[in-house]
Amino acid sequence: MKVEEIEHEALALPERDRVTLLSKLLATLPPADTQIADEVVEQRERDLDSGKTAAISQAEFVRRVQANRGA
Repeated sequence: MKVEEIEHEALALPERDRVTLLSKLLATLPPADTQIADEVVEQRERDLDSGKTAAISQAEFVRRVQANRGA
């Protein structure tokens, strides 16, 4: 079975079944590397405090990500 066929079948499932399938698929993936060094966090805080960079809202962040992805 091709990935496109599996995708078509999965998208036709009821929401509860799609969530169950998603959970099972995610459990098979390695954890994301989300570690940020303390030094990076501290530098970002200094940049914000000094005005070198500006904070943005979560909504603005999402808008920018979507724009960069062509959504």
